[in-house]
Amino acid sequence: MIIYTTKQMVEEFGEKETNNKIFRFKCKPEKIIEKELKNRIVKSDLDRNTTTHFILDV
Repeated sequence: MIIYTTKQMVEEFGEKETNNKIFRFKCKPEKIIEKELKNRIVKSDLDRNTTTHFILDV
């Protein structure tokens, strides 16, 4: 397992593949979190001074 920030994921995988990885994320108990990740996180983290962390099983 590796912990990535969104910016690190974009640097390593590119924006398209990062979006694909995030799109596969499921959070059934918290659909609001899932929707926020899928729709805004990459753009938000790249445009602002925010950081989201992901744990990937690679």
